Amino acid sequence: MHLEGEPFAALLALPPGALEHLLDCARCRLRLRDLIDAAEMEPPAEVPTSALSETLLAGAARLGEDRDRQHAQEVARGVELYTRLMALEPETRCEALREDPELLSPGLVPVLLAHGKEAADPGLAHHLGLLALALLEQLQMPEQSVLASCLVAEAQRRRGEVEAASEILESAALEVESEPVGSPVRAHLCRALAAVRKDQGRTDEALALLARAAALFEEQREFDELAEVRLEEGLLLLAELEPESAFDALRAALPLVEEAAEPRLALAVLHALALTCAEMGRSEALAQILEALDSLRKLLPGRLDGVRIRWIRAQVEWRRGHLKPAIERLQRVFAALLDVGAPAAETAAAALELARMHLDRHPAAPPSTYQNLLAALEPLAEEGKLGAALREVSSFALGFAQKGKGLRAEVLDRAIRYLEKAQHNPGLPFHPLGEPEDVVSWRELSENARRAISRSAGVGLVRGEPGSPAGRNLLAWTHEALTGVRIQFPDPGEARRRG
Repeated sequence: MHLEGEPFAALLALPPGALEHLLDCARCRLRLRDLIDAAEMEPPAEVPTSALSETLLAGAARLGEDRDRQHAQEVARGVELYTRLMALEPETRCEALREDPELLSPGLVPVLLAHGKEAADPGLAHHLGLLALALLEQLQMPEQSVLASCLVAEAQRRRGEVEAASEILESAALEVESEPVGSPVRAHLCRALAAVRKDQGRTDEALALLARAAALFEEQREFDELAEVRLEEGLLLLAELEPESAFDALRAALPLVEEAAEPRLALAVLHALALTCAEMGRSEALAQILEALDSLRKLLPGRLDGVRIRWIRAQVEWRRGHLKPAIERLQRVFAALLDVGAPAAETAAAALELARMHLDRHPAAPPSTYQNLLAALEPLAEEGKLGAALREVSSFALGFAQKGKGLRAEVLDRAIRYLEKAQHNPGLPFHPLGEPEDVVSWRELSENARRAISRSAGVGLVRGEPGSPAGRNLLAWTHEALTGVRIQFPDPGEARRRG
């Protein structure tokens, strides 16, 4: 039972179980404070407000201490079981959850979900979500089941399996309708489904779901989550070229963030706001945001954080159309990223963004502009820091830019977004102009057509076939970027048998 504005006298008539819930429920305690402080809620004369407040809040504090101790014990036990579970071979963990009664603990579920949420690798997040679901098959915890489904679906979305993620979340939504699930869980479900709808290109639905999630988080006073949702809403609106609406969403997010506690969330919101103001030409607001970024630098002492803030300034100049200072700033940022040993995917993204700026300023820039950037990335690839998939996409995008034909800006933009998504998910497919509608089989092409395609890509053929998987990708991407048609190759084993 939650208080929703009942008359004050009803508070005194609560049965013991409901009163205990009131003392234990953070949401209801907040609502209780609202009721006590509200001018229109006059308590009965015989019960002094201060005495009632002190009695209830003192009881809540005592009960809270007991609950905190119990919660700490549950967390410690959950962490212990998690460590024990993860020490097993991955393929045996689900079976262990079903057969080992000691692992059948409700305390293990939130630990699995927390680690899954923090996992950068979507494969690990997916595995932990499935483990949670396997455990929840034996426990009656509907809210945790929905959260585990959200974790699995988000991992699949990040792996490019958008339709599968959609099916999982739609099933979870049906479960929510039939189970007693609270508002915070419903908000997380709306947020997860919004991400899927965005990837499906269903922007209006995504925005509606984010608005619903924001309302639920606001109702629960979950301000960090509310700020994150407003940030996602603002970024989506900015991508849809609606900067005014994006500015409103981001401006609403900023005061929700406690900079000292969440400096990186504050950085993300300020970053988005800076780009939005630059897009809109709001010089005064932009100056204030850049000043706030400089102040935030004190809470982010790492050298790399300072480089990232300088990168934001370069992007701002680019958005304002000041290409020369933008390029000069980003060249210094790129050198600094190489110097401080930044994540290789981030450094490669800076190289592609720098190429994109050069293309805007000088569409006929000499090939050496792009060759120099490619050469600067080579040591990262040789040292194994830049994975094969990210290396191939970066090399293709920079090589295609120097060809001087085709939709070079669009290809660079797609490659930059790919690096952001694929740094922990190298199996994600890359399409230089988005998912193509037309597909042609390599086997159906004439020998002359194959030779022409291979020449345009700079890829040699061995017995009519690309000589390596990397060559096949380069050939396919080049043809797709020039024609919008994807080439479907035969299975490599079949090609070897035919050869």
